[in-house]
Amino acid sequence: MVRSLSAKLVAVMLGLIGILGVGFIVLSVVTTRLYLEEVNQKLHQALARNIVESNDLIRDGTVNHDALKRIFDTLMAINPSIEVYLVGPDGDLLAYSAPPGSVRRERIDLVPITAFLSEAAAFPLRGDDPRDPDGRKVFSAWPVQEGDRVAGYLYVVLGGQAYESVASMIAGSYILRTAAVGAGGALALGLVVALVAFTRLTRRLRRLSAAVEAFKGGTFRDALTLADWRR
Repeated sequence: MVRSLSAKLVAVMLGLIGILGVGFIVLSVVTTRLYLEEVNQKLHQALARNIVESNDLIRDGTVNHDALKRIFDTLMAINPSIEVYLVGPDGDLLAYSAPPGSVRRERIDLVPITAFLSEAAAFPLRGDDPRDPDGRKVFSAWPVQEGDRVAGYLYVVLGGQAYESVASMIAGSYILRTAAVGAGGALALGLVVALVAFTRLTRRLRRLSAAVEAFKGGTFRDALTLADWRR
């Protein structure tokens, strides 16, 4: 019975340590992802503003496609993962740098853009991903003024294809791969140490159980000294 109980306790202990280990790894990956998104967004917070202030994107109510094409080509050459969109005041997509057929939305939600432009913006802040009907990405945005009115917004999706999934992020990062391997090794070492410690702690209980079983079966003949129970 004790052996069975010990086996169950060992299984429970190993299961708990395994769950905690997996939870730690998942938490580390998620928090790392959020940290990278926050750094990326803060680093490029003024990107859309700088583009808008140095280019005439909407002229007389008409999209300046020549200026937008220059911007698209320049940014794509510098950083292909950046996606640039010109958004109307109601959220409609007016122009974009994405290849034809890759945009899956006709409009985006302006609430994240409004939050981004507020002084109380908390990063990472995600907005709609025009390439994914259900996706959300960190971004930079700035209003395009025409006179005293807002004619639209420049909406720049940051790291469009760089952070598609946790798996691709780990595969593409030596640091994260090393951290994952280190966490796995630490988990395995912890399991071994816990198993050895548990075995030593339950040794006396197993000896006592064996003695009780021997006594019940009438085969208990040799007296045990105090030193026997200290081993």
